[in-house]
Amino acid sequence: MNIKHKLLIGFIPLLFVSQNISAGDYTVPKTYVDGDSLIAADLNAENTNLKAAIDDNNSKATTNTSNITINDGAISTLQSSVTALEGAAAITIITVVGSTSINDGTFGCAIARCPVSHPVATGGGVAPQNVLTMIVTQSSPRINDAAVNTLTADGEYGSPDGWQACAVNNSGSVHQLVATAVCANF
Repeated sequence: MNIKHKLLIGFIPLLFVSQNISAGDYTVPKTYVDGDSLIAADLNAENTNLKAAIDDNNSKATTNTSNITINDGAISTLQSSVTALEGAAAITIITVVGSTSINDGTFGCAIARCPVSHPVATGGGVAPQNVLTMIVTQSSPRINDAAVNTLTADGEYGSPDGWQACAVNNSGSVHQLVATAVCANF
């Protein structure tokens, strides 16, 4: 074939006819040349591929819907847990300080009492003003607002409600003794 024929072929007028072909729920455009030659390679194969792609997307959509439902369930469970925690009072801890002045050559005690809002002493401590000249003789919880050394029977008692610290002051002047109680609201 020479160049003239190639040019002539390029200029042949063609009549294009378009129509839609339906197969089930799917409609695919089909184009003919001169009304009878199919330009699309294999319409049935294209239709099958289109249907497979749609089915695949539908399947993925169903899976995603299931995952969303599962995630919604997990979120609901977490929201219920948070709501339950919000409904319960949060545990808070405070430190209460009690102090006393002890004259030189005498003995004294400082008491830190937990308030009604935080009634349980979880610990405590003592801080003498002068650690070199003051001798700590007691640092212990209080139970029912009584020093533990006043409880005469062995056994179990209720929760501690404060802290008591005692010391002897040998400093030559009046010094402070501080007791601290770490109190919680449970």
